Amino acid sequence: MQVCLRFKHAGDSSIEATALPDVRGWEYGGKERLNGEQVQLWQYEARHEAKRVVYRFYATTEGVPRRLDMRGQNSLSGAHLDHWVVDYTHFVPGRPAASLFHTPELCKSVAPQTLPTGRRTARQTRLLSLVPTVRYRGDTEYDAFISSSHGIGRSHASLADYEHRAALFRANLRMIEAHNAANRSFTMAMNRFGDWTRDEFVALMLPKRDRMLQRAAQRAQQEGKAPVGEGQQGRQGQVVQAAMQAGQRTPFSQQQILDCSWGTTDNEASNMACDGGDPWAAIAHVVDSGGIATLADYQYEGLDNYCRANRTRQVGRFKGWARPPRYNNAALMEAVYSRGPLAISFDASRPSFAFYSSGVYVDTECLYKPEDLDHSMVLVGYGSSEAGDYWEVKNSWSTHWGDGGHFKVLRDGHACGVASDAAYAVVADSVL
Repeated sequence: MQVCLRFKHAGDSSIEATALPDVRGWEYGGKERLNGEQVQLWQYEARHEAKRVVYRFYATTEGVPRRLDMRGQNSLSGAHLDHWVVDYTHFVPGRPAASLFHTPELCKSVAPQTLPTGRRTARQTRLLSLVPTVRYRGDTEYDAFISSSHGIGRSHASLADYEHRAALFRANLRMIEAHNAANRSFTMAMNRFGDWTRDEFVALMLPKRDRMLQRAAQRAQQEGKAPVGEGQQGRQGQVVQAAMQAGQRTPFSQQQILDCSWGTTDNEASNMACDGGDPWAAIAHVVDSGGIATLADYQYEGLDNYCRANRTRQVGRFKGWARPPRYNNAALMEAVYSRGPLAISFDASRPSFAFYSSGVYVDTECLYKPEDLDHSMVLVGYGSSEAGDYWEVKNSWSTHWGDGGHFKVLRDGHACGVASDAAYAVVADSVL
């Protein structure tokens, strides 16, 4: 059964999602009272990288669902993050006839969205990841995937959705196997993107590119032209996360940048938290606000939140930002050596990059001009290997991606934009 769920949260949103979780494997928590009624409780705990989510599902002794409660917590600090509650207003067992289905009153104010078949928006994907998995079975390889750490939090709205995701997974698996069999300079491996569509990957991981593509498509429709493709500017959301003083690294707060460096949505270079931004705009925010908190004082939560800078000790001081000369490998190497890690932009839109695992990355079809780059990361070093000279870069897609969250890319040639749009913070006379 599918219904429109109302998620009670700051900035309420309604999405269409599978209503009932599969509680097989959950722990029975005994009987409790909910809204004056005796109910039974089932509990389940899941970890999403730095986030711990505790699910509680309440139902009557007759099996009528009453509530699904989801509470997030920072795995490291123990700080409470978000709290989602789904209350079931009515329930009829079995599959209703389509002609009998009616939209609940609480959903009628939600404007319908027109999306390509099988595609979810970035916001929908993030919300649905909080809903426990409804399990279908039938594809052995895909079943193993959704039972692994890569498939955690998977939710399928229907058998058709399960089959669609399984087909995406098989296609990506065959691509990975064919690449690795060719014995190239880098390997690919299955990861959490294995059953995503191309549009979903761009929307969630490269949100600014997605917005640009949508605007280009709208302009093209108005002008009667074909939509512009991959060559659009995209997300540049990673900022330089540490400065060095007296030989020591001082980690600064990523969460403060997410929460506080917002711009206007009409500005292409504005920062919009989990939906993208620019390193130089983040540094400009720190300069204008008089500093930035340390990671210990303003811990990472992995989601959008309210700005707490006015209640947090601001210690990091910067004068501004600067760029090495573009397309100059020697100058960039010197900057890495003398300045430390730099923010760089990159064409992360290639399927080969999404599934990178190890080795020296090479893709001759990737873009490199500044206006074509869609993702920002941290350049941490350089070196040489049998495959050639390379840059070493730290990505922001967790340690479960790539080589512990890092990758190497061939330094010869354009390197998918590494030397095209690098920037670094200019430290004040007293950074702390």
